Amino acid sequence: MYDSIIQSFTNTLKSLPRKGIALYGTGNMTQILLEHYHENNIVAIIDSNYPQNVLCGIPVISIEQTWLYGIKSIIIVARKSSMIIIRNQIINICSRESIQLFDIYGKNLSDMKKYFSTNHFIKYGKSPTDDAVLRVFEKAYSHWKTDKTIRQFAYTFVAPVIVSFCVQLFQYIKNNLFDKVWLLSRDGYIIKQCLDVIKNEFGCQTEFVYLLTSRKILGDIFHLQNYMKYLKRHEYEREKILIVDFVAKGTCQTKLEQLLGKEFEGYYFIFIKEEEVSSLCSPSNIRSLYSVSEYADDNSALYAAYPVLELLVSETTPSLLYFDLNIKPVYSDYKMDENIIAEIKEAQQGILSYLYTYIESVESLDASMNLKLCDNIFQKGLWEDVSNMSLFHNEYYDEYYNRKYHLPVLK
Repeated sequence: MYDSIIQSFTNTLKSLPRKGIALYGTGNMTQILLEHYHENNIVAIIDSNYPQNVLCGIPVISIEQTWLYGIKSIIIVARKSSMIIIRNQIINICSRESIQLFDIYGKNLSDMKKYFSTNHFIKYGKSPTDDAVLRVFEKAYSHWKTDKTIRQFAYTFVAPVIVSFCVQLFQYIKNNLFDKVWLLSRDGYIIKQCLDVIKNEFGCQTEFVYLLTSRKILGDIFHLQNYMKYLKRHEYEREKILIVDFVAKGTCQTKLEQLLGKEFEGYYFIFIKEEEVSSLCSPSNIRSLYSVSEYADDNSALYAAYPVLELLVSETTPSLLYFDLNIKPVYSDYKMDENIIAEIKEAQQGILSYLYTYIESVESLDASMNLKLCDNIFQKGLWEDVSNMSLFHNEYYDEYYNRKYHLPVLK
């Protein structure tokens, strides 16, 4: 199941000095790797929040205790976005203690610019659409130099990705004659608004629906009857429907299919493949611009920092818990800081503003999306100084997994 990852991990360990190796993280992947690796040169596992002091017979320690164990190399076992956050949190201690940081594929994390190889920014596009994107970007970037606001950041570095995705999605919808598109909350919030703008400009018979849903509500057997009443308002039985999510593993689509007894097509920006999900939700039913396994050896900024994109396209409401007897949505008590909400809304206005500029810059819609160009533009933004923007320093809370997290920023 994880043969390639296990082999890469084994090769990484063989390439390092045998003494003083530690792993960072106590998740399932760490345990899987340790079950298949039988050498005794891993002296510690680093995780300050792990409730026990031993995992698979290896001591679990804090990052501050590395000097006690003579740690010289740390392998971070995490998906790319989490890996960047962990790296940023511990890099100063590691530098002070002369500890080398690696990912599970043996790539050094000390210099992130070398890791992501950002010195190949595309100067000229490969199509009229690419040329239009670059023309808009060059003007936007000149404004960014004197207008370091979150709105201008989103307009310059985030919107080219989001709008390119929406244009390609719109063409797919028109070409395949869908009756409806269900844009799942909360990721579908700005995607829906972008599609409405494109529809008004270029025409389309498809109905776009912002569908309230969540993994929580789809797993709540006590309130499913009320939720079914909500879904029936959207007349799905005879309709050809496309489900759109931004970054997903297919969980909500699978559960909606099981609940409604109907198969849907899915269209995602990033489809994160997991073994246990792929067996339930057939990849043939899901199209995505970016399909990647959870622990892929992938250095694109789009995948490594997708939580930035996901936050800026999403609605700022709390997570949906259930529908009450009056078929009114009930949300969790968790609320973002008002300053963060204000910044996100400003960023979303920047995305919509870019869309209007983009439409004025092209003669017709081109369905092709140059992922490399979008990746380079987005990655360039992640190296910019965003110290004045609260959302890049804020601690967020994932209600479903009950965990806190920060946005991955390259530095």
